[in-house]
Amino acid sequence: MEGYHGCVMCYGQTGAGKTYTLGNEKAGEEGIIVRAFDYIFERARSDREHMYEVTMAYVQIYLDGISDLLEPDTHVELREDPKEGVYVSGANWETVSDT
Repeated sequence: MEGYHGCVMCYGQTGAGKTYTLGNEKAGEEGIIVRAFDYIFERARSDREHMYEVTMAYVQIYLDGISDLLEPDTHVELREDPKEGVYVSGANWETVSDT
């Protein structure tokens, strides 16, 4: 798990179930994000040889705008770097330790 980055993208009409599919926390019906983080944290807990830091940003692209869902008043934008590729500038990254 060293140095991995991930992105979960969900696209669809309003009311299609994107929020439910991604973030549902109901037992037995957990969304993709909850399941992914549960897996990551379990792997990190079981590895006694390494230390892990898990960080996340939560960004929404809606219509022609991009917003940071962790810090809604923050100005974020998509940028492109010849070496790094496309990235979100200004997004708030939080260290997380459990779901």
